[in-house]
Amino acid sequence: MPRWAKGVGYVILDGTPDPMRVRFSYVSVDDIRDMARQYPAPADAADILAQVARETAAEPVRLPLPRKPSGPLLPESLRNLLDRDNGGDAR
Repeated sequence: MPRWAKGVGYVILDGTPDPMRVRFSYVSVDDIRDMARQYPAPADAADILAQVARETAAEPVRLPLPRKPSGPLLPESLRNLLDRDNGGDAR
């Protein structure tokens, strides 16, 4: 969209393949504040806002669980073959 076309956008409605051009009027910050004072949120909006806050909160950092050292995943005979093929010392 060109910069001079502020407030112009395109919307694709469900079930229609062609985008529709729409135009919105400019609403200043003061206008938004006046509307918020004149039309306050309903009492149950706190529940909605709390849910949004939970959904947008950062994921807590979880420390990795300590792991017990485990033995080799390959049997000794296969490890010897791999070591020999890779130029290592045969066991």
